[in-house]
Amino acid sequence: MGGSGPSSRDREPGRGDTLSAGAGREANLIRPRVTRFPRQADRPRVRRAFTVVELIVVLVILGIIAAIAVPRLSHAAATAAETHLEADRRAIQNAVGLYQGEHLERTPAHWPDGTVDTDGSRFIERLTGRTDEYGAVGADGALGPYLAAFPINANTACRMVQIGDMNSVTDCAWRFEPATLRLRPDHDGVNLADPRW
Repeated sequence: MGGSGPSSRDREPGRGDTLSAGAGREANLIRPRVTRFPRQADRPRVRRAFTVVELIVVLVILGIIAAIAVPRLSHAAATAAETHLEADRRAIQNAVGLYQGEHLERTPAHWPDGTVDTDGSRFIERLTGRTDEYGAVGADGALGPYLAAFPINANTACRMVQIGDMNSVTDCAWRFEPATLRLRPDHDGVNLADPRW
């Protein structure tokens, strides 16, 4: 068939020539239709987002972790505050022992004649200032100071001392008993039966 254009065998079915029904099916069987996929740049971007279920699962897990961690952290804070209070008490108690050793066995809660001085501010001055051997506070004193600063009771934010009567709580900072040399914190909630006090 010597024509100038391609023969009917060389042409694709459905492209301008009419083939019989049988020939078209046969051509489709021989040459399957190729689907073109769009290039990566032509595809629309699909954003992957969290589903509501995934977000709820994450929140539940965070809630469980918080339920475990918060009580432990609050207990640790309470333990740290109690340890700090005990360290301050021990520092004051040691300072009283040093004072007593240098002042003829009198505590900062005693007058030079040995009677009890119930003024808590003088107790603090005798431990933080310079004193003579009788406990008189003055810049020319040869003894002390035994504390750089008198500790604050963190539970009351107070720096006071009550002298005597260890069985009461007045929400002061500290309580000192000169007869027994016992010192304890003095605030609401202090356990008077605690062997440390």
